[in-house]
Amino acid sequence: MIKYSSYTIFFLILLISTSLLAKKRLVEDTYIFSISTETTVQGCEGAEQKVKEKAIREVAGETLNQKLIELCQFTEDADECIIHERTIRSLGRAKITYWEEIERKVVRTKKVGIYQCTIKARVEVKKIGKVYPGFDFKLDLNDYNFKAYPVQLMDVITNEDKITATTEISKINDVLEITVKPLEDMFITVFQWRPNVNTNKFEKIFPNVIDQNNFAKKNRKFTIPSSGDLNESNTCPEGHKLVNKICQREYTLRLWFPADLESKTVQENLWVIGTEENYTFDQEYSFLDFSKKIIELNESSKKFREKQELYVIRKIDPSK
Repeated sequence: MIKYSSYTIFFLILLISTSLLAKKRLVEDTYIFSISTETTVQGCEGAEQKVKEKAIREVAGETLNQKLIELCQFTEDADECIIHERTIRSLGRAKITYWEEIERKVVRTKKVGIYQCTIKARVEVKKIGKVYPGFDFKLDLNDYNFKAYPVQLMDVITNEDKITATTEISKINDVLEITVKPLEDMFITVFQWRPNVNTNKFEKIFPNVIDQNNFAKKNRKFTIPSSGDLNESNTCPEGHKLVNKICQREYTLRLWFPADLESKTVQENLWVIGTEENYTFDQEYSFLDFSKKIIELNESSKKFREKQELYVIRKIDPSK
């Protein structure tokens, strides 16, 4: 049996505690922008955001599994896809506790009207997060590789009763379906992040104005669009239709390829949150505000669990 003095134990605890302290690190990144659409101030705000994302990613970024890496191979820029994935999977798992800008440079590139802002900063990042054993859910999508026409081809028709409908072309586009199976009762909220369109926007897609019941029961599959049970008269509740003996909401999450993108593929991400209480989220967040919201949940006493899923949309060539 080994005996330790109180001084030795104190020294070991101090040594371990010191090793867990956040360390300041130099981080640098560049944001490229068009002066016709963004000011120099906005371009450097983009560079600052990239530096902060990079710093957090270096501390809290997780190793991507083979499935995610293979999905990224379907995109035209697999390296960029992987960076996006590491970024979103580190979001809310660390926070910046010290920021000191060291250098800022704005230069014109060889392309007309295109500039780049580079920022170097000394940053300290503290890793956070907690786990509630048993408060978890299984998350599945109906597919991870979709196809869709460009959204600018969506023709909206309004009839005499002022009811709008899309043309037949929309029916060719793939539909997204989400399935959650919780281990405990929880409330489900889903955000969408589209980094190839706007890295600074998280938008809530569920619950929505049509589908507001986000309570998922323990050990039961919860689908989005949501489904319900037949009522006593063996019919579906209002706003539902019977599909394979299940009452489903009468709407679809129809996918569209983003407008004005020359690429043939885009990546999109879902951020699914399960909470013990019916937590109130805004309809939309910037990247940093969404990170603050997840940190707020992490630092609260409320049970919650979050998971992310990546899927790829391939553009259908309208000329064919």
